[in-house]
Amino acid sequence: RDGRQPGRLHYRLPQDAVMAGLRFGLCLAAAFVLSALAILGAVLGPATQTGLFERALLSTVNREAVQADEAQLRAFARETMAYLRGEKPAWEPSLSFAVPEAFSEHMREVRGWVAAAPGVFAVGGVLAAMLLALAWRLGGLSRRGCAAGMLLAMGLVAVGLLWALADFDSLWMVLHRLL
Repeated sequence: RDGRQPGRLHYRLPQDAVMAGLRFGLCLAAAFVLSALAILGAVLGPATQTGLFERALLSTVNREAVQADEAQLRAFARETMAYLRGEKPAWEPSLSFAVPEAFSEHMREVRGWVAAAPGVFAVGGVLAAMLLALAWRLGGLSRRGCAAGMLLAMGLVAVGLLWALADFDSLWMVLHRLL
């Protein structure tokens, strides 16, 4: 006897279906990780470029309100980016007004994120490679799994973009609370 109870319906998935599902899940996870890393790189790269930050400051900051001229704003951008990239031990912007302590604390947090990014890229890359290698050993990669993982990541980006278009301030607040 096979140990089954009489009168009970028993269903067992064929091993091929189980393996296909496992490969799909592994490829989905790997593609999601790789897509997330690409998105992180697309955000982090420009976010630490002095020239972009200078242009943003010059085009958006009310110079009279902060009592800073163009040269001071450019210096502020250089000092801030050097600090975020770890080139300066402390963030002490040379402005004519005091920077609130809460904002200085925020800049320390951002510096921590920037410093953690290379490790995140390394761990994420290794994780994705391991997931793909395991899927390969189990019979090959799943194109549908890879596509689903990429689409999942892009879907989350689309939701974020729509949220930003609808109410950027609330998105910004939630991101800063979470991170």
